Amino acid sequence: MNEIQDGLTEVLEIIKKEGIARLLAQGHDATGQGINTLSIEIDNIGNGFRGSLIGQQYLLAQDTGIKSVNYRISRTLIENLIEWIRIKGLYTQMGAKAGKPLTPNRTRSLAFAIAKTHSVKGMHTTGGSHDSSKQGWLSKTIDENELRIRTIIEEAGFKFFESMIQSMVIEANRNK
Repeated sequence: MNEIQDGLTEVLEIIKKEGIARLLAQGHDATGQGINTLSIEIDNIGNGFRGSLIGQQYLLAQDTGIKSVNYRISRTLIENLIEWIRIKGLYTQMGAKAGKPLTPNRTRSLAFAIAKTHSVKGMHTTGGSHDSSKQGWLSKTIDENELRIRTIIEEAGFKFFESMIQSMVIEANRNK
């Protein structure tokens, strides 16, 4: 790798590490599947590089939320919510008698109720009200680390420039 790739990798590692910490703090860890999909890719493009933080698409919704007009209820969504209810243990905290599991029909009804709330109020909600504290895992991580990121990128650029100059001097000395 060269200095630019090293700097880009360092920046993306910071965003990934601190982004995961924020996802966990926001409670987006029911299955761990989203967090476990996060990876870094560095690609050569022409004379430069492109760095990407790759992960499941729904992680973007966890960052930005979803406006109610864009929230679509589907079979897959309901199935995912049923699984989320099961993993979170909500089924044991509700029901005719506290501590009893919900029946499959009641679990499905709860999944529909959550989906309906999101379709009216958007995502994220807590207790039926919009909750922006559950958003911004990526954007807030980048914003809070902007100076650190800028410094790493500038230092990588300076190192790369210095290395190019040294190579040019060596080549010029060879050609004398």
